[in-house]
Amino acid sequence: RVCQALILPPYQRAGHGSKMLHAAHRYADTYVEEYESSIPIVEINVEDPAPGFVALRDYVDYQRFVSLVSDPDEKKKNYDGSARKVIPFD
Repeated sequence: RVCQALILPPYQRAGHGSKMLHAAHRYADTYVEEYESSIPIVEINVEDPAPGFVALRDYVDYQRFVSLVSDPDEKKKNYDGSARKVIPFD
């Protein structure tokens, strides 16, 4: 759960927020893999997000979606090009 995120004005629009959210998703993905959860679903909750954070979250969600469905024949990759482990649904 993300309660607050603060990036000071000189550092805004430099990709730090999206890197933070991607890191949170990678951590959650690792948690699911490590503990072999029976339901491989990752959800990052944000409490009362500001409009700018909603836009950032939508952007990161879109990047994650595109990386999953962009090319079904290619090995699945993270937004940064690293290999992604795909968990099959049984």
